[in-house]
Amino acid sequence: MNVFELDADLIGRYERFARSFTSIRANDLREQVDAIYESGKF
Repeated sequence: MNVFELDADLIGRYERFARSFTSIRANDLREQVDAIYESGKF
């Protein structure tokens, strides 16, 4: 595994961890949070 794959893997694991203990029920808020994650800003 090269450094860039390691970085992407680590970020993906942290995202799954950070999202694992919350469940956003409000659609508008969930969509905004999803968009932030997808943009790579988190």
